[in-house]
Amino acid sequence: MFDGLYEQGPSLGDNFNMTQGSFLQVARLNNLRRLYPSLRRGTHHNLWNDPVGPGRFAYARRWQGEEVVIMFNTSSGTLIVPNRPTTYPVGTVLVNLLNTNESLTVVGGTDGLPPVELTESSVKMFVAKSLWKPLDPVVTRQYPAHSVSNVVATNAVVLTFSMPMNTGSVAQALSFSPSIQGTLSWASNNTVMTFRPSPGFPGSSRVTLRVSTNAVDAGHTNAFHAAFETFFHTAPASYTDAVPPSVVFLNPLGGTTLAGSILLTGTATDLVGVASVQISIDGGEWVNASGTTAWSYPLESAHFLNGTHVIRARAIDTSGNVSTPEERAVRFFNIPGDYVRRVNAGGASATNCDQTVWSADRIYTLGTFGRVNGTNGFLGNTITGICASAQRMYQEELYSTPDGAFSYQFDCPEGIYATTILETETWHTGPGQRQFDVYIQGQRMLADYDIYARAGGMNLPVVEVLTNEVTDARLVVSFIPRQNNARVSAVQVQRLGDVDSDGDGIPNWWMLGSFDHSTGQEADHSFAGDDADGDGYTNCQEFLALTSPTDPLDFPFVLGISRTSTIQVEVPTASGRFYQLEWKKDILDTNEWLPVGSGMPGNNEPVSMLDARDLEEGVYRLRISTP
Repeated sequence: MFDGLYEQGPSLGDNFNMTQGSFLQVARLNNLRRLYPSLRRGTHHNLWNDPVGPGRFAYARRWQGEEVVIMFNTSSGTLIVPNRPTTYPVGTVLVNLLNTNESLTVVGGTDGLPPVELTESSVKMFVAKSLWKPLDPVVTRQYPAHSVSNVVATNAVVLTFSMPMNTGSVAQALSFSPSIQGTLSWASNNTVMTFRPSPGFPGSSRVTLRVSTNAVDAGHTNAFHAAFETFFHTAPASYTDAVPPSVVFLNPLGGTTLAGSILLTGTATDLVGVASVQISIDGGEWVNASGTTAWSYPLESAHFLNGTHVIRARAIDTSGNVSTPEERAVRFFNIPGDYVRRVNAGGASATNCDQTVWSADRIYTLGTFGRVNGTNGFLGNTITGICASAQRMYQEELYSTPDGAFSYQFDCPEGIYATTILETETWHTGPGQRQFDVYIQGQRMLADYDIYARAGGMNLPVVEVLTNEVTDARLVVSFIPRQNNARVSAVQVQRLGDVDSDGDGIPNWWMLGSFDHSTGQEADHSFAGDDADGDGYTNCQEFLALTSPTDPLDFPFVLGISRTSTIQVEVPTASGRFYQLEWKKDILDTNEWLPVGSGMPGNNEPVSMLDARDLEEGVYRLRISTP
């Protein structure tokens, strides 16, 4: 009756033995009070009492046509309650709410209730059978018993329910703390549930079992009124876990086209416990996701090549077992924008003299940028000609060992890049004392580089700008020592433009996103002048319009023309494109097409282009170009 109340201090939680007889009896009586309003608010009518010593006591509670008759025998022998009056008409069948196998029928006369036999110390409670309502399900027996100790950790848990249960709802409602995996089985018409832990419960632990209120019975779909909870303590135990976990992808769905920032999500399960979930792109290195049984990994798709990618996820359990990878094949399609990354090697965030902000040094992780290997260093020499705010940029450094190398990696859109390297010599006092090579994309860009010789002395700044193509979505700048160690103060990479490997006017990023290769090929009609989808527009025209060359229903078109005070031509647009409306009077004449207005840039939304001239007839077309 106090479920959920007075839970503080040592009383917090359900600490009762909820399968003990008196607890179950109180729970059943409370259930009856909820079901029958006359027990809560009905008028009281005495029917019989034995005034001296133990004996019979009978009364009725009546409310709005409902009557519940309660009869007690408090003596040690069998007694009979004689005929008593009732509001139910003759022929009404009454059922004993405490034993529904017993019933009686109202007879004629003033005292319509027939005689009722009561055995010693018993109680009966009658209501019209037509008003009978089923009780809520409860757990009536449990193994192990409530609060027992030294339970063998591999033992099964057995719960007996008061009625057949909906097994799926119980599976959803059942939980253990600490969490444990296992298998469920049912017997006795789905009234007895057995849970077998795999491989077992944690040893020397308190295990709490809970069945929440979403568990329902099979016959009436009545739910638990209150959660069932019990606990026991396990004996010491250890296991050999050889069963691998499993992992499931929730997002993304396979076969989808993705752009921009995406969040990989999923779930993982294990019989003992999931230790970690890892992600791999296209068979590359495995990196840790956030979370275990529910996991996620943020990914910037623009920092990978356009086209088809296979994303894999795997789970590792606390015993080191590894799941079979789950994979999703998806397509990335991003229109490259500005890409600039600046990093203050070996130091904190800093502002250069031109007010550009250079981020703090970081370790490389998949889809981002940062260093691989190297050691942070600092020499507080004053750098000549450098403003106060940028002094630390040159004083701080990332350096190698004499026989080791370090690099900076930038996952970035495909394109042409300028790499800017900031250097100064703060340690060596003459030329030839420090020399190293700088490689970008595997190509040696600086050979036997001597900072002292290049700058003309110590503590003088040097800026090197190197240009390369990035065709694999990862720009790698490597520093390899030749004499003494290599070092760098700061690195900036900036995208300058597109790569067009075959010079056909279509950049690699669009070809990769559309055809999964960077140059035109005869087999899939991907040359610039081909019409791969047969919609009447060449691949080059579809690139200019940013429509799909493989979808015959996606091509440049005019959405509609309307006329009010001006003529309005509605067209779809895309960012990174310029739209110019053109007109001529007759499509068959040889006159030139005339531009209408000054045109406008696209914004990925339909726009209305206006013609303010008072025209009676004419033909419009749309010219699409890159700015």
